[in-house]
Amino acid sequence: MSDYLILRHNGKKAFMPRVLAPEWPVEKIFSVPVKNAVGTIDMNNAITVMRFTTEGIEYDIVAKNFLGEVNGAYMYGFCNIYSEEEIAYTQTRWIVIANIKTGKVRSTVITYSLDDFITGLRPLSKNGEQNRFVFLREGPFYGKGSKDFLHIGRIVNKDSILDEGSIKAGISPIGYNIPWQVHDDLIFTYDIESSKLSCHDSNLKPAAHPFSEIFNSNSKNWRKVKEFIIHPTLPFGIVVEVGKNVDYDKLHSLPDDIYEKAREPIIAERDRHVIYLLRWDTPDPEKQITPILTDSLSLIPPVSCEFYSGFQFSPDGTWMVFKDETNDSKKPVFVAIPVKKDAPLYFGEPLYLGRLFIEDAIPSMSAWTSDPLGFVVSSGEHGLWKWDLGNVNLARVVDTAEVIIPVE
Repeated sequence: MSDYLILRHNGKKAFMPRVLAPEWPVEKIFSVPVKNAVGTIDMNNAITVMRFTTEGIEYDIVAKNFLGEVNGAYMYGFCNIYSEEEIAYTQTRWIVIANIKTGKVRSTVITYSLDDFITGLRPLSKNGEQNRFVFLREGPFYGKGSKDFLHIGRIVNKDSILDEGSIKAGISPIGYNIPWQVHDDLIFTYDIESSKLSCHDSNLKPAAHPFSEIFNSNSKNWRKVKEFIIHPTLPFGIVVEVGKNVDYDKLHSLPDDIYEKAREPIIAERDRHVIYLLRWDTPDPEKQITPILTDSLSLIPPVSCEFYSGFQFSPDGTWMVFKDETNDSKKPVFVAIPVKKDAPLYFGEPLYLGRLFIEDAIPSMSAWTSDPLGFVVSSGEHGLWKWDLGNVNLARVVDTAEVIIPVE
């Protein structure tokens, strides 16, 4: 009998997770090039690989005490998998690269400026290089947010990094992060003023890609982009659009008798979300941009949420997962949608992973596993929640009259 269950209730299918209790509360997790495992820095002042077994979790310490604080009050940016042996992440102003097989660690300073923070990291590895990365550097913007730049850095040795140049990623006001992506060694940045995407190659030269070209062909119609992602292999991507920024100074200057009446539609427009499918497998402009989820339309039923974020494709591109934040942004509902190459809109029937159903459990971070493909969410003292999406075909479907996994 299968250990996997899909519970069907009111037309929604929910996939039961496996809940595991690490030997220490874990919040920071990241993908590692080890089968059925994730990494963490939350235990023993070390980088640890947590391997999932039928009995629970087994631990392999990669490197310990290589810094005074391997885990501390720093800003972290964990890198996706780019090597069969290495993992990488940033820690406020430096990068940590660890070989999980040999235990060798390099910790190289990226910036000495106390005003700058390194908060994002993606590899440039299309040509087999494993020492070039794209870094997101956030600088001060007079208390209004941050000026963001994307740098290409080449790791020279354990003590130095060569900055090969940078491009502007934009200005992130407080409460909003300018979206950017690295796809197929191309760097995509978004300009909120022109509502356009720029594309650069791994040498920071302007480049062309159908995703940005289609997006820019509709530049006069976009409101504001919250997120965008590009499928790793298929000819489509996703854009999450929200309303324009509110001019609160102007709004608050309105007379009291019209303030409330004016405020409601402005705030409603600010919060209105739309998911668009952008595709370049057709030359027809009318079919290249399709709204698939709005406040009044859903082309991916039974999904009908109003607020959402955290879109990501699985490393093999077979699933897309996001967070439904309609009822509670701190305790979102996770939704997984299978990617189907031959489906009209590339998506199959949505599968709810649900909300972490311990009352006080709040998700911290997520990571993917391989063999089987799995989606893991950390929640500190409330454990790790793991959905083996690669084994969904083995699950038994059971109809239930009660809500067991919260999907709203």
